[in-house]
Amino acid sequence: AGEKVSDRAFNDIKVDDKGVAFRNNIAFAKNGDKYILIDPQCNQVGTQAWDDVDAFNGDLYAAVKVGTKWGYVDFTGKEVVPCQYTNAKSFSNGFAAIERNGKWGYIVKDTFEEVIECQFEGANDFSDGGSAFIYKDGFWTLLKVYRLSQIK
Repeated sequence: AGEKVSDRAFNDIKVDDKGVAFRNNIAFAKNGDKYILIDPQCNQVGTQAWDDVDAFNGDLYAAVKVGTKWGYVDFTGKEVVPCQYTNAKSFSNGFAAIERNGKWGYIVKDTFEEVIECQFEGANDFSDGGSAFIYKDGFWTLLKVYRLSQIK
């Protein structure tokens, strides 16, 4: 009906590339100087808080930052990958871009192993069709994954 559901106010709400904040009824909201998880009634989910976050992308894990390092959490805020990366993006279609030592690569959602080594100057999310744009040697190039066994 377009009615306000809460009197809570936040400093920021993280949205994905499509402008969507809520995934599986969970969103990241900045409360003061930290991001927290909230439900559709603006209630905090869990007790965790992070310095920065990347919005959930579908039904996978989200990248979160504590101090200077990035890791991953699930929809409850439970840590699934410890904060260890220089930079990171949320999982998209089974892969997540991670930065280590100034280069980007990808980890896979099932094992969180680095399956495409950190070698790119930039990396975008994977599409449903298994492709992502990577930046290397001054150009954006399309990277296509046909079979996971080909990149291990």
